[in-house]
Amino acid sequence: MTKVTSGDDPAKSKRSAKSTKRAPGDRVKLPPGIEQLEVSFGDRQVKLTNLNKLFWPELKITKRTLALPHRRTRRRTRRIPHQFRNAQIAELPNGDFAFSIARLFLVSVASDQFWRSSVQHDDPDIAAIAAKAEKETAYHVRHAADWLVRLGDGTDESHRRAQTALNALWPYTGDISDRTAWLRSVSPILTRATLTQPADGWMQSGGRDGRHTEHLGHLLAEMQILPRTYPGATW
Repeated sequence: MTKVTSGDDPAKSKRSAKSTKRAPGDRVKLPPGIEQLEVSFGDRQVKLTNLNKLFWPELKITKRTLALPHRRTRRRTRRIPHQFRNAQIAELPNGDFAFSIARLFLVSVASDQFWRSSVQHDDPDIAAIAAKAEKETAYHVRHAADWLVRLGDGTDESHRRAQTALNALWPYTGDISDRTAWLRSVSPILTRATLTQPADGWMQSGGRDGRHTEHLGHLLAEMQILPRTYPGATW
């Protein structure tokens, strides 16, 4: 099994039983292509196995992908926009209440379907996480759907705002994986809310490939200000 100490260069990863203690700020790097390795954190040894195991084929998420964000907090707090993999709809500015509710509903339906399908995953850990997460997303769907119906089927002003929000968000729903199943859940709620479902025309895409709107950069500038202002700070 390959042994890697935090701070090793993947191209120079050593197959040695000896490992050095991790210095503050060192990063753990996972050499590409290998199936398993042993990582040293001071006196502790952590074995990572089956790194190439595919968890979600449609998103190309492997066990290695899941392990990467947990290597060092620094990697999460200093990533630049193109290193993020998320649907573009999640990075749009909040707008008014109707916009926030409409987006919460559209995204929650997709998230709930994702976790619901993962409950039957072969990996017991993934299945357990999915079972817990699905309860939360199911609540978000109910909450957002109730509010969307109130807004859409409420006053002329609330209906106008809800429809405007839906029209603005719809082109960003192209990143949703199983859109056919998603529409089966979304369409009945829009009907109850007396909202017109926008036509499927040109769709924004690329967020899961690292192509984002300009809004993500502004979000990260605010969210990363502390670790960028005080590099290496701990709390």
